[in-house]
Amino acid sequence: MRMKFWFGEEIRYVKETKCWHIWNGQRWVEDLAGTEVTRMATKISKHIFDEAAEINDGEAARQLAAWGIASCSHKHLTAMVSLAKAQEGIAVSINDFDLQPDLLNCRNGVVDLATGKRMPHCSDLMMTKMVPVDFVPEAECPIRLKFLHRVEFYPATSSPISGFE
Repeated sequence: MRMKFWFGEEIRYVKETKCWHIWNGQRWVEDLAGTEVTRMATKISKHIFDEAAEINDGEAARQLAAWGIASCSHKHLTAMVSLAKAQEGIAVSINDFDLQPDLLNCRNGVVDLATGKRMPHCSDLMMTKMVPVDFVPEAECPIRLKFLHRVEFYPATSSPISGFE
């Protein structure tokens, strides 16, 4: 199927919510209206014309170009999108997303909270959430440290809080 061939790595269909998700390079984002997926289907129709132009056999090229014209119709675009919903690797469960509580998705990558290491964004991690900050490993956090220092040495506290710095 052409939809999976051209865009299989960038689209997921969530069965429970009947909603498309699109990989934007950082996370999976809902395509509530389905406009992005329809745009992708339209691009596929245009690819058919490119394929037809590469064929040396005139009759075969003409037939493929005719299919390209037909596939631009609303009926064919809708069918293409509908069929993609059931394709293996495209159809997923809502429960497939956001399964790694020890990973934090930032604007500049994914941080492993157990190691403090940053890795590139990856669609296979199935992340839909992202904090709106860049991860800077050498960043200081004076307000947080001041708060922890105040709490740790508050007179009513009998023992210091450890492991929070």
